[in-house]
Amino acid sequence: MADMESKRKAPSLGRSQTCLETLKQSLGIEPQILGYLPTSSIERANRSNTVEGYSPYVVALGTALEANNIQVTISAYMSTTYRQNGLPELRYYGLHPRGYKKQYRLENVVFEGTLREEFQPVKELGPTAIACLVQCLFIIKDPSIPAGSFLGSSFLRDVRAICYRYKNTAGDRGIGADQTEVKATTAEVADDRLARAPTSQLWPTNTLSGRSKVQPGNKPPSTLQDNKRKQAFSASPSPVHQPFEDMQVVSLAGVSPPPMSPVIPQARSVRATPARPASTPVVLEDFEHWASLKRKLCQADIQIATIDEKLQTIVAERDEAFSEVRRSIDKGLQQQHNADIEMAQKKYDLDTSRMSKRHAAELKKMSEDHTEELNKQSEKHTAELRNLSEKHKHESDLAMKECDKKMTDYLQKEEDVNEELRAQLQARFALTIELEAEEEKYSKGQVLAALGAVYAASLVPNKNKRLKLGRDGHAEKQD
Repeated sequence: MADMESKRKAPSLGRSQTCLETLKQSLGIEPQILGYLPTSSIERANRSNTVEGYSPYVVALGTALEANNIQVTISAYMSTTYRQNGLPELRYYGLHPRGYKKQYRLENVVFEGTLREEFQPVKELGPTAIACLVQCLFIIKDPSIPAGSFLGSSFLRDVRAICYRYKNTAGDRGIGADQTEVKATTAEVADDRLARAPTSQLWPTNTLSGRSKVQPGNKPPSTLQDNKRKQAFSASPSPVHQPFEDMQVVSLAGVSPPPMSPVIPQARSVRATPARPASTPVVLEDFEHWASLKRKLCQADIQIATIDEKLQTIVAERDEAFSEVRRSIDKGLQQQHNADIEMAQKKYDLDTSRMSKRHAAELKKMSEDHTEELNKQSEKHTAELRNLSEKHKHESDLAMKECDKKMTDYLQKEEDVNEELRAQLQARFALTIELEAEEEKYSKGQVLAALGAVYAASLVPNKNKRLKLGRDGHAEKQD
């Protein structure tokens, strides 16, 4: 291995090798494979993005967002004086729209910024692979790279993996290399197998925190599995409360009656039950009175439920109105607070400007004039602040009065509804007492006979209106 490394480092006889020739010789594969690299992304620097002590070429990597959503273009520069790991050191500078340059780390561009489309195929390999690609582009394009630069085994391994990654990407798109077509060899197959191996050695370990930093959008291929989990939720509606479920008397014209409720046994027909001619009309009349009371009781329950729903609606509207007024008051207070801060900041800026001008001896007269002007502006801003504070205070007082008025109205409405609810409850209680008193007058046999008579009367074809008691206990008229 030492002999092979020495052969790779040794320059050829007759003339000194360039760094590009050394790279082609050290790769051990066809040099045409370098034609798949995005050499169009490196160009000669102009006057605006030239940095002293660096190569005249520059590689535009991508963009990053600064404060206030300012987009900065970040480019890679190769130093001509400093050396790191055998090759000139790379630095990354962002050209601000205001004209100054700021140094960045490669990890900021890869994980937080936006890379150019040419570097997307190797983005998942991490910042180390992208830095290797940039160094390779400088070696290909810039002939001023020192010929004695040391190309280590890890650098050559990364270059092979990157070249075959771009070759596979170009093959999928149907694009050939910039040079002549490359034929498959044994070394190419071996390096292709190496390129498809896990990229743990290419993944960065010397990031800002000192550990491997993997962002959600820049994970290796093995960690980009999308495990979708679906959950099915089913809910059955709660059953409706039916207070008079045991009293069901149903009859439709032209349709056979349904099974009888548990109160009337189905085995014994109503027509088979012997009726009492003398007492049936009296019992039937009393039962109709009892059914009327029952219907009134059901109607009272319906009215109570309606009133309760109305009360809930009024309470919800009251809470919503109170919340709206409260939000309006909070918004006004926040605006007042922001205005106070803004005016305080303006006053601070004015005071700072006045103090800085006071220290200029050669501009003393100008400083006095500016001081007087600044004092006037300060008084003006103070008056504006006072007026604004009074205005906000007045608006807040009006809003509080309006809120108190609305609260009083809602409380009065709530009291009226409660009074109506108490009256309905008292009426229902009286109906219940009257119903119990009516039920105690008759025996079970008389009630059954009355029910049979009512059911027999409902089957008469000449009667157009029939009484129907549903499962919910409501009394209805049906044609």
